Amino acid sequence: MTLLPLRQRPVRAFTMVEAMVVMAIFGIVATAATMGFVGMLKSAKRGRGALQAMTGSRAALDFILDEGRNVGGSDLPGAVRVLIAKGAGNKKTDLLWLMRQNAGYDVCAVTAASSNTLSFSTSNLDGEAHCCFEANAPESPVPDVAGDVPPGPAFRRTAVITDLRGRFLPVFLSGNPSAGSCRLEFIELPGISSVVSGALGNRPSIGVGATVVLADVKRVYVDYDGEGAKPPFGILYVQNEIDGDVGSFVGERQRLASNVYDLRASVGYGVRQPEIAAADDDGDVFNDDDPEFSDPDTPDNPDGNNPLLERITDRGGWRNAPIPVVLGGEQAPAMLGIALQTGVGADTIPEALPWSSRPLTPRGAGQVMSLTGRVSFRAEGAL
Repeated sequence: MTLLPLRQRPVRAFTMVEAMVVMAIFGIVATAATMGFVGMLKSAKRGRGALQAMTGSRAALDFILDEGRNVGGSDLPGAVRVLIAKGAGNKKTDLLWLMRQNAGYDVCAVTAASSNTLSFSTSNLDGEAHCCFEANAPESPVPDVAGDVPPGPAFRRTAVITDLRGRFLPVFLSGNPSAGSCRLEFIELPGISSVVSGALGNRPSIGVGATVVLADVKRVYVDYDGEGAKPPFGILYVQNEIDGDVGSFVGERQRLASNVYDLRASVGYGVRQPEIAAADDDGDVFNDDDPEFSDPDTPDNPDGNNPLLERITDRGGWRNAPIPVVLGGEQAPAMLGIALQTGVGADTIPEALPWSSRPLTPRGAGQVMSLTGRVSFRAEGAL
């Protein structure tokens, strides 16, 4: 028996149109997957950047608060702790100065003042006359110093001038004081005129009766044009004048944090104490009034009078005004508050920080996180 071969079906291949459709679909899927993957990478990168910015700014905030805790000194009036220039910084940020007395130095009285030259009295020590601020002769041989030592007078220090009314001015002193010429030149520190000036009525009377105390004066500010700054963020710096050239900060400032969007500062004058929870009729001060919404093991939290917090309707002693507030002799502040915004670029405009006293200058969009800290001043500062 002879078997006839089966009739084979013709094999149908893709047409050109079908192949193009498949390739188009594949391209769309691949593009979508790639875009999703790129978006995930960008999101992860942004998250890492935000975490790094938050970590760095948290450390910077802790540093400022720790410095703020130790400002002042036993030979400085109680109000001479900080200076705050509201909105006077780059792009309307706040400027903050922290003043801390140097231990082991005399308080020198001004005996005469002419222009920017101060004269001081001399004292007799072991039968020899000495100037209140006296520059010692250079050591011989001069010891090696790492880096370049800027040329200038033998005596160069920051100080605070205070008058009889308690008004004060941070300055830089320089010169070669001696028993025969007990004089020093002074110059205002950069930016001080924005918060202490004759126009504001709080500039001290620099003359007979004024006193001078050597003190560290640190300036905290944001520079949006600093090296490495990436808009809309700036660099947070702390600067301490060391050579008297107030127009240059070379070798005088330290970078505290990058990616800072805004800086705000304020002082609190509140001396009130938190309220004590009142007992119920049964003598219990615990949250048992409404068991459905209260924890019977948690004490009641009375309203108001927390000295560290402020509300829109109750500022609790916190002020947005520049410090010093009045003409001198004002009440000494009790607390310092610092608020920072940090983050990475985004498409939203952040809300204003606490203690913002005027409209912000537009800096661009950003995904930011706010950090706020408060600290109480020590009674006389840490010497």
